[in-house]
Amino acid sequence: MGDRFYKILLVDDSEANRALVEMYLEDHPYSVACTSNGYGALKCFESDLYDCILMDVEMPGMNGFEVVEKMRAIESQNGAGETPVIFLTAHDRCQYIDKIGKVSSSILLTKPIRRIDLLKNVHEMIVNH
Repeated sequence: MGDRFYKILLVDDSEANRALVEMYLEDHPYSVACTSNGYGALKCFESDLYDCILMDVEMPGMNGFEVVEKMRAIESQNGAGETPVIFLTAHDRCQYIDKIGKVSSSILLTKPIRRIDLLKNVHEMIVNH
């Protein structure tokens, strides 16, 4: 991946989850911007470009799928490619399989997230994008 730092947007309503994910990503070529909700995510997304988005599925106000749907509309309006998304959930993966299949350039990781799984998937999403 070279000497470049890759920009990641981390969206999770849990401060503890954000801190854990940031800790997992430190000492790697990632610059992480964090926000605690979908509205903050959209504000960040409209003002900066990211190489990957880590999106909590269940958040108050607007869930992760709704946020990504709005992000895809912004990308479409701007003629931009789709930013890879890694959805994060503490719930059973099965209930989200249909929704994940409808969001291109995305995968789902189940909490508690293992460091090795996060690093592997972030790397693959960025490299393969």
